[in-house]
Amino acid sequence: MRHLSIYLSLGVVLVLLAGLGAPIAAAQGDVTVRTIDITGQLVQSTLSPDGSLLAVWENGAYHNNELILSLLPIQLVNLDTGDVTRLIGPTDYASDAAFSPDGSMLVTYHAGGWIFVWNTATGQEIRRIPAVPGMARVGFLPDGTLGTALPGAQALMVLWDVASGAPAGLLAHRYGTYAQAMDSMSRQAAGMSTMAFTGSPAGDTLLTVSLGGKIWLWDLATGDETLLRDGDDERPMLPIRRVTYTSDGTMIFYHNRDGLLYALDMASGEETTLLAIEKVGSSVAITPDGSRAAWVDDGPSSIQVVSLDAPDAAPQVIPLPETDLELRPSEVTNSLAFSDDGTRLALTGYISDDNANMVVVVDLD
Repeated sequence: MRHLSIYLSLGVVLVLLAGLGAPIAAAQGDVTVRTIDITGQLVQSTLSPDGSLLAVWENGAYHNNELILSLLPIQLVNLDTGDVTRLIGPTDYASDAAFSPDGSMLVTYHAGGWIFVWNTATGQEIRRIPAVPGMARVGFLPDGTLGTALPGAQALMVLWDVASGAPAGLLAHRYGTYAQAMDSMSRQAAGMSTMAFTGSPAGDTLLTVSLGGKIWLWDLATGDETLLRDGDDERPMLPIRRVTYTSDGTMIFYHNRDGLLYALDMASGEETTLLAIEKVGSSVAITPDGSRAAWVDDGPSSIQVVSLDAPDAAPQVIPLPETDLELRPSEVTNSLAFSDDGTRLALTGYISDDNANMVVVVDLD
C-alpha cells in the first residue's frame, strides 16, 4: 500500500472536473448503455431518486483504511452530462452515503465520527454533524429524517433532524434485564449488526436487516420491534444484502447470496420465492413499484432485467459495454440500482489498479 502524508485539505473546496470525457453510448434497441469515467480503485455508490446523480466513494476497507489522498473525495456524477464534481473536506473515507428524498442533499457518513451534509446543486458542504465513530449505514425516511445504523450487537439506529443536526430518536433492541441483554449480545454479537435498512413509504415504520439475516419491523412512534423473518445471528453469513419496500408499502422484497429473490406480504406475513437466479454477480435491484428486477450475471457480461409479473419468463439481456480500461469485475462489490421511475440503472463495483474506473448507465424504454 502507498503511504500518505498528513491530509491538509480541511477547508471545504469545490473542484469541478470537466474533461473526464462525455459519456460513451451504445444503443441496443430501446436500451442505451453508456459509460462515464471516474476515479477509484474500488468504489461504492448510491443513486439519486430521480436517477440524475450518482454519488461515488472509495471503499476504504479495500485499502485496509490506509488513506490515499487522491481517493478521499466523494464524486458526484451527473449521469446526464457525464460531469463529475469532487466533494472535498472529509479526512477519511466515507462508510456510506444517501440522497435526501428530493435529491437536494447528499449525506455521507465517515467512520471517524462525522456526518457531512452536501448541497447537490452546488457541491458545497451545508454542515457537518458530530456522530458516533464506526462504519455506519445511512438512509433517509420519506419525511426527510436521516437514519444511521451503527455497528455492534445493540443494533442501534439513531434518527437525525438534518436541518438542525440534532438527534431525533433512537431505536435499539430492549431486554427484560441487563443479564438477558449481556447473554444475547455475547452469543449473537457478530450477527446482530444492522447491514441494511429502509423506511416504509408511509414513514411510520422502519425495516432493518441483521448480519445474520433477521428482518425486524420497527414502529417509529413507539420504538416497538417485531421480528418478520428469523435468521441465525450466532453464525452470521450475510444472507440478505438488500431489502426494498414497494411504493404502496404492501410488499417487501429481499434476496440472499444464493440468488433467491423473495417477496413478503406485509399484511399476511406470507413469504413467496419469486426468482431463483443461478448465477448472480451483484445485488438484485427492484423498481419501487415492484414491477421489475435486475441483476448482473456472474461473468459479468450482461445486466438481466425481468418482469416480476412474469418472473419465469426469459429475462431481457443487456450486454455490458467493452472498455479500454484495465478493470476486474467483483460480484461481491458490484452495485446495481434503479431510479425511482424504473427507467435508469446505474452500475459500479469494478476493481482498478491505476485509479481509472467507470460507471455503467443503462437507459431503459
